[in-house]
Amino acid sequence: MTILQYIASPFWGGGEQYIFDLSIALQAQFDTRTVFVCQPGTPASMMERLQQVGAVYSLHPATKNGKFSYREAFLLATIMHREEVDVLHVHDMKDYFLCAYAKLFCRRKIRLVATRHIISEAKDKASWRWVYRRIDAMLFVSQKAADAFLRKEAVRRAFRSVYVVPNSIRIPNETAETPSLRTQFDIAPSLPLVLYHGRICREKGIIQLLEALAPSFSRKYAVVLAGVVDEEVQPALDELMNHSPMAGFIYPIGFRRDITSLIGQCQLGVLPSIVPEAGGPLTLLEHLALGSAVIASDNGSQPEYAENGKEAVLLPPEDYPAWEKAIEELIGDEEKAKRIAANARKRYLRDFTYSQFIKRIYGIYTNA
Repeated sequence: MTILQYIASPFWGGGEQYIFDLSIALQAQFDTRTVFVCQPGTPASMMERLQQVGAVYSLHPATKNGKFSYREAFLLATIMHREEVDVLHVHDMKDYFLCAYAKLFCRRKIRLVATRHIISEAKDKASWRWVYRRIDAMLFVSQKAADAFLRKEAVRRAFRSVYVVPNSIRIPNETAETPSLRTQFDIAPSLPLVLYHGRICREKGIIQLLEALAPSFSRKYAVVLAGVVDEEVQPALDELMNHSPMAGFIYPIGFRRDITSLIGQCQLGVLPSIVPEAGGPLTLLEHLALGSAVIASDNGSQPEYAENGKEAVLLPPEDYPAWEKAIEELIGDEEKAKRIAANARKRYLRDFTYSQFIKRIYGIYTNA
């Protein structure tokens, strides 16, 4: 079986990692073959990484809100015919029209699969319902995402098959030694470490959380920030690091691939995203998989992935007094933190292992 993954963004993020890991696992477990189609402006480094897994093409679609170039649909159809593609998997709603027409133009029988990664209501115009009817399998990463998208009866009737497939993440087998954060940054052994990993930007809420914690900061822990800092928030981070009570207790360490080791070195994770439409919480899943205590926002689909008070602490994203109290409590109550971490690991093993996820996806690809 050959699968074409149509990649929505020219930048590497959670969605691109999702596709990359999915492709590797499918090849290893089911001997599939993957072809990638990238967006214009995709960096050479990203394309080279994808080339480690399969053939990579780049189109220049002018697709936006259902408007696109038919020429691009013909080019995509040509690629699918040349590569003998069986499944076309699309991950962003803006690309549905392009992929639906490419399926129509292709001389091969193509199974069109779409995944909806965010929570939002579907567009309900007649043209969009035409597209929905061309999708053979519609996947949602949470029940909340499915309920929101399929709220209108006319939209629900348009789809042939609908599935809810919770996200999962691959835990890499890291063999290389990772430098100790405490050694690297001269952090005292007695000082607990609180980890945030992901993009450091406004929508992820981490800067706002640190600004709220700073005035009454207790100096009982240090915060490690693993991720790329957006230019927009760099001045605010500089202010926190140099002119606030948290100065000397914030450690930005940049983008890191050794996240398994980082989580293992920290006592607690924080995920204060303020994005209400977040669908499948990959970062939360990393903490669940590794058995790490975590405090996360209660918005989006997070409550479907972890039970508040049992497998994580879930809080309103901007209730900063509650976040401050929860951090202090889990830092001070080691037994409670260990209990949450153990429950998190059990939940991952029960519901979200990558082997379960891959079998579900493969079954949908093959219409089993």
